[in-house]
Amino acid sequence: MLDESTANLDPGAQQQVMELVESIARSAKITVICVSHDLAMVKQFTEQVLYMTRNHYEFGNTKEMLTDQKIAEYYTCQHVPEVEMCATV
Repeated sequence: MLDESTANLDPGAQQQVMELVESIARSAKITVICVSHDLAMVKQFTEQVLYMTRNHYEFGNTKEMLTDQKIAEYYTCQHVPEVEMCATV
């Protein structure tokens, strides 16, 4: 379980950490639970999304859950920012 594990990292380091986590999860055939408010990272690295508020939760595949309509229900922004990830060195 990762809780905002890349929050204080620069974009290149965020990319490296998430690629490493993804590689380990695939090779070990394990599920990783990752708490994040970074929607661009969520879009790139997740297969399932869980939105939670005090009184409600909703779960589904990433493509269905990261629509502008769903994001507007849970966030103040209206869409997932399109971000080009940095190349790792």
